[in-house]
Amino acid sequence: MHKINTVLFIVIILILVGSTGCIFLNHPPEIASLESGSKVIGPSNSCLIECLAWDQDGDDILYSWTANDGKITKMNKEGSKIAWTAPKKEGLYNISVQVDDGKTKNAVEASQSISIIVKDNHAPLITEMKAYPEWVLLGEECQLSCDAEDEDGDQLSYKWSVEAGTLSGEGKSVKWLTPEEEGLYEATVVVDDGFGKEDTRIVSVSVSQYPPPAIEEITITPEQPKYFREENGFYRILRERKCTIECVVADAHENLTFEWSYEDDRYRGEDEDGKSVFSGEGPVITWTAPSKGVKATITVYVSDQFGYAASKSISIKVETCGCAFK
Repeated sequence: MHKINTVLFIVIILILVGSTGCIFLNHPPEIASLESGSKVIGPSNSCLIECLAWDQDGDDILYSWTANDGKITKMNKEGSKIAWTAPKKEGLYNISVQVDDGKTKNAVEASQSISIIVKDNHAPLITEMKAYPEWVLLGEECQLSCDAEDEDGDQLSYKWSVEAGTLSGEGKSVKWLTPEEEGLYEATVVVDDGFGKEDTRIVSVSVSQYPPPAIEEITITPEQPKYFREENGFYRILRERKCTIECVVADAHENLTFEWSYEDDRYRGEDEDGKSVFSGEGPVITWTAPSKGVKATITVYVSDQFGYAASKSISIKVETCGCAFK
């Protein structure tokens, strides 16, 4: 009799499960996001790709990755993060992931794909940036222009910004309505190639009631000419080499103050801790290139006894190998 009751109880439970479908119901996992560390990478380079997924039942999630080319390497135990190594051939490649909990048979697995461009991309180069005029009266306009080139022939976009005042226009040339307050203001342009590479340049404009010192030019004389090049107003120098830089000011007089800057190094003719890349004083200084390959921007600020100031910048690309000058 006891066995009959047990069998009857099991039969009733099975009937309830089949009719309601509420017991033992499994939910397939879902993908919350699929992100890549880079949208554009070079041939044979790698980038990280991560899939964030969740399961309503708290089941372990299985990740299955595929790509139409390249190599996939799992970066964690769960398999939610991979490194994808691009093939040597440039192009657009798709990397896909499917997630499963291993329990839902004959169900549609959740899947997503991400596209990555493989391209041997080079950054655009700003060859010239100008402000005309470089000195304006309070609240007047000046014209900002930028010339840039791209080795790959990519279409370039120009993003302008200013410390104060109002910009109008777009593209390579814009108008800047300067502020109604005296000062030395910076305008910045960022040139982007649309594939993750960009170049930046800054120019200063003096806004005042009276004209500031007029900087005519900045000249550079290398200590070792064979490791120095000038091309279309852009300079290149080998790392750790020295050059003499001179700021030429029209109608210069004794009451001018010169301050030179590179990154966080601001120099006025004294170097108490011996860490400055500058030496010398006044309008003529010596600059030592850093040991790493960078694009260095050197700026000189010239002010008179009344506090009116002007500035000018030059860009120097620091090469790490002497072969770049052959």
